[in-house]
Amino acid sequence: MKSEVISKLIKLISESETAVLSSIDENGYPRTIVMSNISAESLDTIYFATGTHSKKVKHYLENPKAGVSYNDGISLIGEVEVIEDNKLKGELWQESFIEHFPKGETDPDYCVLKFTSKSALVYIDNIYTTIPLPAQEIQR
Repeated sequence: MKSEVISKLIKLISESETAVLSSIDENGYPRTIVMSNISAESLDTIYFATGTHSKKVKHYLENPKAGVSYNDGISLIGEVEVIEDNKLKGELWQESFIEHFPKGETDPDYCVLKFTSKSALVYIDNIYTTIPLPAQEIQR
């Protein structure tokens, strides 16, 4: 059952157009925003694009703890790393980004947020399940 649940979760995340991403602001409060879901390698690693001068980048540089939620009953906790590696930025670049980053994938204001999950709380198939990540044993 474990691999079946994880496969289902990865599919739901990969097919989702948006996610809700939370950071911790300078006053210690959650700051939650809707983000475009650009890439999910697995349940463990999810990528988002943003501007290097955004508030969320400042928050993650000060405190990498984060949460990501999807409308499909998936809530992840973990940490965000701000990535400015040109190779990865190029691999994740989408033409729709040009509206926000007019200089393209080399725009100095374009960066990638790499979210690494520590655990997932999911409601799937009428069951609440906690999954420690990287994916190990499912706890009910």
